[in-house]
Amino acid sequence: MIFLDKAILYLTQNIEKEREIIEEELEFVIKQSILNYLVNEKELDINELSDLNVTLVIDFENDEINNRKKMVVEEYMFEVNHKNGVLVRTFRLGTDKIKNFWKEKMIIMKKEKDKIIDWIKKYFEENGKNCKAVVGISGGTDSSVVAALCVAALGQENVIGVLMPKGTQHDIDFSKKLVEFLQIKHYEINVEKPVNDLKELIFSQIGVDPDEFDAYKTNQPARIRMAVLYGISAVIGGRVANTCNLSEDYVGYSTKFGDAAGDFSPISDFTKTEVRKLGSELGLPEMFLKKVPEDGMSGKSDEEKLGFTYDVLDKYIRTGTISDLKVKEKIDKKGIVFRRTVTIEDEQEWY
Repeated sequence: MIFLDKAILYLTQNIEKEREIIEEELEFVIKQSILNYLVNEKELDINELSDLNVTLVIDFENDEINNRKKMVVEEYMFEVNHKNGVLVRTFRLGTDKIKNFWKEKMIIMKKEKDKIIDWIKKYFEENGKNCKAVVGISGGTDSSVVAALCVAALGQENVIGVLMPKGTQHDIDFSKKLVEFLQIKHYEINVEKPVNDLKELIFSQIGVDPDEFDAYKTNQPARIRMAVLYGISAVIGGRVANTCNLSEDYVGYSTKFGDAAGDFSPISDFTKTEVRKLGSELGLPEMFLKKVPEDGMSGKSDEEKLGFTYDVLDKYIRTGTISDLKVKEKIDKKGIVFRRTVTIEDEQEWY
């Protein structure tokens, strides 16, 4: 590890001190060692580094063979951010006598942003030259980031935003502010009437209210929204953007032939956490990146419906670690969908 030599040197000189003092001073030594390595060895600007955190869980044992006291590091964690993204996060977790060690390699969001933009350009060059990108705009993180990526790749004049409230949408202002911020042409089509008309047609034929079934009530409006997007796309000559992220796909949190549809999927290989970081790289205002994710129909947030947070899910996706076994079981029962492959930067080896 990058801090091991300095830690050992400190301990050989200070092992007889009180445990509390050792813990406090050793944390400082490790932080200095990490900073020295990143600044002097990796030539990073110290002003772009932030949130350097070190946590240690140590114990002392008597080494009877060598007649000395020794320190055992049972658990440790250190993390440092570079600009807006996690640069390195390392854990060693003690579980009884079994040690579990993992390191989360960083995804450099600036590079990933540039790669997605190039990918969108290539897609349109090969599959829709002179076509426009059609994006359903909810005002949430995912649709905001996808729209911003399309603007960066194709230009404002080649991106169409479509706002699709169902009746009165309490957060419609987010959608309006996004299209205003990106300065893209947009249409607003209220889907309440077609949703209700279809429900009445089905009721007239089978004699049962479809809204009594959650699978219909939740998913059918999403399918009608997608029909609107493809309708507009057919008229103007466009390609419909899929706005699902990896976190949603991993647990099957999307509607078949609804929001899971689309011609191209710019963010399908990024977790919700990473999509927010992409948004920061794109210069989107915080209001779009911190908006509570919701489907706009059930009255509940995504996390309320899923039964766990995106933070827990994203960590599990990227590292395989999770503390709540019941939540792990929930996640493992869900389906997994993968699309375009992200290249994790492997050259950043810190030890």
